[in-house]
Amino acid sequence: MPSRDTFLAMGFALSAGAGMIVLLLLFITLRQLSTSITDTDTDTADSRTDVPVLSATPQQKGLREIASETDFLAASQDAPVVVMFYTPWCGACTMAKPMVARMAATAAVKVLAINCQKAPRDMMTKYGIRAFPTFVRVQEATVVSTLVGANPQRLQAMMEE
Repeated sequence: MPSRDTFLAMGFALSAGAGMIVLLLLFITLRQLSTSITDTDTDTADSRTDVPVLSATPQQKGLREIASETDFLAASQDAPVVVMFYTPWCGACTMAKPMVARMAATAAVKVLAINCQKAPRDMMTKYGIRAFPTFVRVQEATVVSTLVGANPQRLQAMMEE
């Protein structure tokens, strides 16, 4: 007949095995959940019809979507450029989009928008982006001025500088 220690050892092995099974099931569940999240659109506002998303119409008159820092640095060589740093989940960014598009249509400067979720993080650090939306005026690859927030009067002044 097995000793008491053998039963304790078998019980411990069963508990450890059950614990491993629970951990394995938890891992599989979390993996499936994360896969389903990344397989769908990462922007949760896209699935709602009542909330417009900034990236829904990438090319509006006067407001152009860009993908990298080199795009706006190249554009700033010829003329001043105002770059809107935004994220699709930002409510203020979403609300500012029509206003910026209207201003861009009549502005003397090029107005560009860059999605910070898709842009490299070192670019946000380089330009001091800590809040959204942030507007940066760039001329000849040099930052001339920065505006944090969607203040229409200050944005208009930045575009007219």
